[in-house]
Amino acid sequence: MTGRVLRAVAAVVAVVSAVSLFALAPGTTNRATAGPDDPTDSALTLTGRPSRLGDDFSSLTVTVSQTKALSNQAISVTWTGGAKSAFSGRDIMTNYLQIMQCSGADPQAPDFRETCVWGAGIREVGTTVPREENRKPVEEAVVPDALPADARMIPFYSQLDRARTPDGSSTSPFPDSKVAGTTGPAYNWEVLSNYFTPYTTNEVSQVPTGGDGTGRATFEVRNASRDPHLGCGKVVGDGPRACWLAVVPRGAHDVDGSVLAAPRHRSPLTTAVFGDALFFPLEFVPVEAACRSGAERRTVGTQFIGAAMQSWQPALCAGNGPIFGFSHVGDAEGGAQVLEPFDTAPGLAFTAEPVVPAEGQWGIVHAPVAVSAAVITFNIDFRMDPAQGEPPAEVAGLRGTPVRDLRLTPRLVAKLLTQSYQRDLPNGEKVEHLKANRRSIVDDPEFLQLNPSLAFVAPSHRPLGIMVPNGNYAYAREVWRWILADPEAKAWMQGTPDESGMKVNPNYADFVAAPAEYFPKADQTCAPPPELPNLLPYQRPDVGPCAFEYTPYTSTIEDTAYQTLRADTKQQILWEPPANEGQTGNYKADAPQEITYRFVMGIADSASAARYGLHTAQLCRPARGTDGTLRPDDCRSATTASMVAATDAMVPTDIDNVRAIDPAKVAATTGAYPLTMVTYAAAALNADTAGRKDYATLLRYAAGAGQTPGFQRGQLPPGYAPLPQAMRAQTERAANEIQNFVYVPPTEEPGADTGTQAPAGGTTPPASVPNAGVPPPSSGGSSSAPPAVTTSGVAPGNPLGVIRMVLVVLLVAGGVGAVAGPGLLAYARAKLRRAGVG
Repeated sequence: MTGRVLRAVAAVVAVVSAVSLFALAPGTTNRATAGPDDPTDSALTLTGRPSRLGDDFSSLTVTVSQTKALSNQAISVTWTGGAKSAFSGRDIMTNYLQIMQCSGADPQAPDFRETCVWGAGIREVGTTVPREENRKPVEEAVVPDALPADARMIPFYSQLDRARTPDGSSTSPFPDSKVAGTTGPAYNWEVLSNYFTPYTTNEVSQVPTGGDGTGRATFEVRNASRDPHLGCGKVVGDGPRACWLAVVPRGAHDVDGSVLAAPRHRSPLTTAVFGDALFFPLEFVPVEAACRSGAERRTVGTQFIGAAMQSWQPALCAGNGPIFGFSHVGDAEGGAQVLEPFDTAPGLAFTAEPVVPAEGQWGIVHAPVAVSAAVITFNIDFRMDPAQGEPPAEVAGLRGTPVRDLRLTPRLVAKLLTQSYQRDLPNGEKVEHLKANRRSIVDDPEFLQLNPSLAFVAPSHRPLGIMVPNGNYAYAREVWRWILADPEAKAWMQGTPDESGMKVNPNYADFVAAPAEYFPKADQTCAPPPELPNLLPYQRPDVGPCAFEYTPYTSTIEDTAYQTLRADTKQQILWEPPANEGQTGNYKADAPQEITYRFVMGIADSASAARYGLHTAQLCRPARGTDGTLRPDDCRSATTASMVAATDAMVPTDIDNVRAIDPAKVAATTGAYPLTMVTYAAAALNADTAGRKDYATLLRYAAGAGQTPGFQRGQLPPGYAPLPQAMRAQTERAANEIQNFVYVPPTEEPGADTGTQAPAGGTTPPASVPNAGVPPPSSGGSSSAPPAVTTSGVAPGNPLGVIRMVLVVLLVAGGVGAVAGPGLLAYARAKLRRAGVG
C-alpha cells in the first residue's frame, strides 16, 4: 500500500516525462572538464574578409566550439580581432555579429538565404513606426553601382525574413517583384508569424564586441525534432541532413555604403551584407530512434542521470542488446516505484538517496553510476549605466558582453530562494514585509563585494528571482543542507538581519528547521490590477499577477538550464483580455530577454548546464577582512577535479555501497565542490532471471565504457565526472550480485498448506500473493558476493525507510497545503475574479 499511496500522491505533484533516446552518433570528443567556451575536437575557426560596404573584417577570427555530433544543444561562438561595438543610448549602433542557423545545402546558392532562421528576434530600432508597419520593406535607397540590385529594397524589420512554412512551401523574402521603383512585395505575415516569433526563434540578433576586440555568444542549435522546418539531422539518403551556422559581421556602414550615424539595423539577408557571412558546417546525429522496436526494461529516477542514459542507451541496445526505457521522476518517487509489488514496476531506479525496503519487501542492491552536481546557472550581460559613475577601463570595455564569472555565498542563495528581495514579488517595493530589504541581489552589498564589476550596471537591469523546477528532488535538499550548514546563512534564515539590515521573508520561517526536498514559493503576494483604460470593464483583470505568475516554476531541472540559455523566465505579466463577456482573460508570458538586456539565474544540474553552454556560479565560503567586507578567498566551481574531490570527502552510511555528502567535511576539503551529487542505481531483486541479467549489463556498462568522457555514442557526456575506481568496483560487485542472486523460498512448517507453489529460483511470486515467499531484505541469496541489502540505517541528512516514505507523503501534502496551497488558492481566486465569480 505504501508504494501505491506514494505513487498516487507523487502523480499529482511530480512532472514525469520520458527522455528521448536518440542516437549520439560517433563524432567529436570532449573532456568532462571543458568549460562552455572550450573548443572540442570538431571546433572550426574562420577569418573574415574586406566587405563591399567599406568595412574590413580581415582581422576578425571566429571560432565555433563544436560542429559535429550535434543534437538539441548549445555551442559557443567566440571571436577575436573585432572592432569595439559603439552604442547609441541603450542600442548597439555599429560593430557587432549576427548569427543564424540555415538548412540549405549550398551557402553560395542564390536561394540559400531563404533557409535561414532570421527576423523575429529584433527589437525595433531607429524608427517610431508601429511593428506592423516595420514588417514592410523600406523605401528605395540610393546604393553604389557595385552593390546588387536587391540592396535597394530590403526588409527593415520583418517578422520573418527567412520564410518557410511548416508544410514545406516557401515565401521568398527577395521575390522577383522587388525591383527599383516598386514598393516591394507583400509578405504573408498572417501565416508565417504563427510559426516564427521572438518566443521561438533561435537567432542571435546582435552580439557586441568588447573593448579588447573579443566577444562571445552561446548559440542554440536545433535538430529536426525541435525545429522540423529546418530538418537538421533528419535522415535523407545516406545519412542525417547537415545544416549551416551563418555568422554575419556588421561594421560601421549601412547597406548603401554610407557611414552609420544612428542605430539602423537592416536585414543581414541583403546580398551585400550576407556576402560577408562566414559559414560553418553543422553535422547532426540522426534524430531517428537508435534502438529497434521491442520490449523495454523500465528504469525511472532522477533527471541527473538523463543525459548519461540518453548516451548509454544506444550503445546498450546495439547488436540486439537489451532496450532500456527511462522516465524521470523525483528521487523519492523513483524509490517508491521500484518497491511496488507489481509486474509493471520498474526494475531499477536512479536516485541520489538510498531506497530501503520495508519488512517483507524485496531486497534492493545499490550501485553508484554517475557523479555530477547541482549548479547555479546564469545568463547575464554587462549593461552599464553612466549614472552609476565611470567604471574602470577594464569594466567599461565589457559593455553589452556576457558575464563569465559569478560568485555566490550560501546566504546570497538563501535570499534568492526565500523571495526576500523586492524584485522577487510583484509590486514588491510596496510589500510591507520587504520594504526594508534590498531591491535585488545587484543592490546587495554582500553580492557586490564578491562581484564588484556588476556595481556599474543600470538600475533597471535586475533579476526577477531565481528559476527553480517544480517537484520534489534530492538535489533541492542538498542545496538547503549546504545553506543551513553555513552559520551566517542559517542565522539569517532564523531571523538575524545581515550587515545591511536585510531580513528573511517571514513567510519562510518554517523552512529553517530541516532541509526541504523542494523549492517552496511560500509568499503568494499579488499585484494590484493594472490600469487598462482602453479595455471594457469586463475585459479588465480584478487582480494583478501573483507570485506564481511573476516568478513561475520551470517544468524540469533540464528546462531550468534551457530557459537560462534562452533568457526566458516565462514571466506571465502580459494581460490578454477575454474576447467576449463571460469569458476569462489570462496573463500570458513575456518574450525572452534580449541580448545585452539579459539577467537570469537558475538552479539546474551540471550536465544540463554543459549541454546548453552555460557558465555556472562559483560557490564561496564567507571569508571577511578586518573591515568586515567579504573576500572571494575560497570560491569553487563545478569541475571534474572539484567533484571528484567531493566524492573523496563523502562519508559512509549504514546502507551498503552508499555514501553521503557531509557539508562540513566537503567545506574542509580543499577544492571540493559542495553541491556534488552521486547518482545510485537501486535495483530490485524481484526481477526474473533475464531481467536481472539485463540490469546487471546496464550497471557493468555504466561502470566501464560509460565512464569515458565524450560525445560519441555510449560515452559520458560533458557535465559528469568519471566515477572513481573504488566506486566502479562497487558497481561491478553489485552487478554480479544482481545477476547471480538465487531465490530461496521460505521453509514451511510440516503439514502447512499455503495453497500456492513456491516460485522457481529468481522469479517473482504470484501477483495474487505479492509477498509470498519473499526473502527478507536482510538476506542475500547471492552465490558470488555478500548481499548489499540492508533493512536499516540512515545516511546523514536523509530520513529513510517506510517512515521516510510516509514523511515524503506528509511533506508533499503539507507542502501543497501550506506552501503551494495558499498560492494555488490565491491563483484560483484570481481566476474566479477574472471570470466574474465570487
